[in-house]
Amino acid sequence: MATEKDLRERTLFLLWSKSAWKVEFTFENIYFTGAYFTAVALAIQRKAAGGRGIGFRVGQVGADADAQYDPADDVIDVRSYDYGTTAGDRDSLIHECFHAWRDVMGARVHTVRGGAISTTALTDEAMAYLVGALFTNYDTTPPGGWVRSPDWASDPVYAEAHRVALPLTWAKTPVVSAEDARCLKAKIKASPSYSALKARPWTRYGNNGV
Repeated sequence: MATEKDLRERTLFLLWSKSAWKVEFTFENIYFTGAYFTAVALAIQRKAAGGRGIGFRVGQVGADADAQYDPADDVIDVRSYDYGTTAGDRDSLIHECFHAWRDVMGARVHTVRGGAISTTALTDEAMAYLVGALFTNYDTTPPGGWVRSPDWASDPVYAEAHRVALPLTWAKTPVVSAEDARCLKAKIKASPSYSALKARPWTRYGNNGV
């Protein structure tokens, strides 16, 4: 039976992988690169060493999710410590690690135009889905091969994230257009899993540092 240590090492492997570090894009003037996952990896390692950081927990994932990040408790929630062995699981773990990074940054995050803003939960989700889609493109595409949408991309939100991510995958300066950002957010709001964000699109997650 897998342990928390197994999941921790699996997640750290993903965070240090070439596929994760290739992720890069700008969304609504917020820049993200896979190198930022260093902060999450170090927080996971600090927690494992007995300090303050990011841990893992089972038994508290919502019915409509496989994994979640809880900024109040600084933990990645999963259904079991066996999680993370399939391509879909890896996508979700990277998605949640983006949320962990956003929490590490605190209430506000810097923009490419200078200054800092407090992002909405809707923006955080849109970026997390793009991070997962780009990671999956790099993780599952063989050298010289064609990028193909995974089976789980039939879900409307994943499908839209992969549509938006496709031209970003090999772009020299990957920037999400305002229209693509709007369309991805619309798909998220239309999903039953995010009905609360549809009702209150201004909601913010409790990103308070780690």
